[in-house]
Amino acid sequence: MRYEVRVIGSAGQGSILAAVVLATAAA
Repeated sequence: MRYEVRVIGSAGQGSILAAVVLATAAA
């Protein structure tokens, strides 16, 4: 399983949430 989190600027929480959702769906 691959888990990638990319945070750019103030997009922080949104990016983390999207990454968690994608990771959960991919898992």
